[in-house]
This record gives sequence, structure tokens and C-alpha cells, in this order.
Amino acid sequence: MDLNRGGLHPDLYDLNDVVEIFIRANSGGTPLSKSDLMFSLLTVKWESIEEEIEDLVADLNRPGYEFTRDFVLKTCLVLIGAGAKYDVRKFRKEANLETIKSSWIQIKTAIGDVQDFLFDRTFLRSGKALPSYLPLIPLIYLRHNFHSEWKRIDKDILREWLLRVMITGAFSGSSDSILDAVIKDIRENETFDVSSLNSVVANKGRNVFVTPEKILSLQYGDALIYLIFSLIYQGVNFQPSYEGNLPTLDHIFPQSKLREKLSGSDIQSGGMRYDQRERDQIANLMLLS
Repeated sequence: MDLNRGGLHPDLYDLNDVVEIFIRANSGGTPLSKSDLMFSLLTVKWESIEEEIEDLVADLNRPGYEFTRDFVLKTCLVLIGAGAKYDVRKFRKEANLETIKSSWIQIKTAIGDVQDFLFDRTFLRSGKALPSYLPLIPLIYLRHNFHSEWKRIDKDILREWLLRVMITGAFSGSSDSILDAVIKDIRENETFDVSSLNSVVANKGRNVFVTPEKILSLQYGDALIYLIFSLIYQGVNFQPSYEGNLPTLDHIFPQSKLREKLSGSDIQSGGMRYDQRERDQIANLMLLS
């Protein structure tokens, strides 16, 4: 790619810019992600990295999750102390790559242990139930860097914190600064101090307080619905024999009935008995196989 064409000077671009330009220029062909290009850079120094990460992602997703290569690479950066920002230049540093390579067994063990915790202790057993995977990274960091604390700490404390930040969306949007601040708190305290972590989140303009209004405001189609119902329907099988039998959301009272027009003395209003917001609220939804 000639960056000088059209008056563009190569000194104006860093490696991340080049990657973004390449992805956009290639949008008409086979879609490429940032991780695709990162792998092409990383394999120069570590030939088996793509196979290693693909095998790990396949193992993580076997229960029905949707972990990605990007998540694994971002987690690696956090675990080695390189920060949460997904920056190509970090993978060009020899020291970072060597640290990831030498710690790979410990890294994938930590990620796997947190996935086991997610499946066994939170009842979030499907990718549909996870609005974000980023809140898992602080737990992985604790498991990787402070294993004795991970074994000692009450897992119900971790479970409650994880569910709270997922329901409230504390790590949504531009989350790198929040993630870095949470990791810094864990590193300095050498434990998972929930009170301290909640203060960190609050200082970033987010909160972890779940209210009845938050739950009751959820509507059919909201990403959090499956999370809430995974907690209510804890015995649901998210691995049925046939893919078509996966649990699905439906209305308790049929929409066709709730759409019926008002009649009798109210017919002059010409409106439906219940509007869409009332029909689609979480109180009128259930999980069906």
C-alpha cells in the first residue's frame, strides 16, 4: 500500500493506523479482523501461537460460550502488565511476546479456571447470557497473579460482583480505563477487595448497584434478558441434542391477545389494550425450550 499516494506521508501513520487502513481497504474481500493481522505479525516470532489460541478458544466455547481470539490476546496483555488497550505495537515488543510465550501454560490455565467458575458458579452457561466478556478479565488476573488469593476467597463474593457489573454494564462502552483501574487496585491490594473495586468503578462514572427498576425496565430483545433468566431458570439445558431446541424467549400472555383493540365504552379511544412496552416487559416473558 502506497501511503504517499494522494499526498499522504508515511510519517503521519503509526502501525495501528496502517492496520486500520489495511482492514478498511480489504473490506471488499475476505473480511479480516485486527487479530488476523496481529497473528500474521506474531507468528514470525512464535509459529505455533495461532494454533495454541485457536485450541484454547475451542475449549472455552465447548459449553456454548462465544470467546474470541481478540479476548484472549487482550487478556494476555493485561496479565503481563501491558495494559488493556488493544495495541498492535505491544505485540511487536520482543519482551511482551517472550513473556506471553513463557507464561502461556499459566495464562491459559487461569482463563480456563475462570471459565469453569463461570459455568459452575454463576449459571451463565451460554454466550447469550453474557452481555460482555471483559468483566472476566479481573478474575483471570486474580487467578493468574495471586493464585493463593483465588483459592482462598469466597467464590460467592466473586460471583455477586461479576453479576452486578454485567447487569449494570459497568464495563460497557470505552472500558479500557476502567479495566486498567480495576487491575491496578487488585495488584496494589493483592486481593479482590469488592468495596475498593466498587469505589474504583464509581470514580470512573459507573456503578454496580442493581435496583428493581433496572430489572423491571428490561424489554424483549434486551441483551440482559438472557442473563437474568439464566439466574431464574438455573436448570435450563443450553446444550440440547438438536441446535433448534436451544432455549428461547417468548411471551407469557400472547401478543396477539394483548394487541386487541379496546371495545365497549372505550372503543372511542381506538387504542390497543396494551402498548408494545407493556407487552414486551420482562414480567411478561419466559424462557422456553
